[in-house]
Amino acid sequence: MSSIAQLANLHLRLSNLYLLILYSLILYCQVSYLLDLIHHTTHYKFIKLRCGTPMPL
Repeated sequence: MSSIAQLANLHLRLSNLYLLILYSLILYCQVSYLLDLIHHTTHYKFIKLRCGTPMPL
């Protein structure tokens, strides 16, 4: 009986891990897209300012 419970617990943990990885991948894609967008819009301002090398986003 305990082995079945352990298997169910392991399955639950694995599915939670899978969901966590999936959500983090989606979040990473959205954040990188957003940072890319911000970088492209602020890139020309950095060129106009010419205050050294801009920090990479």
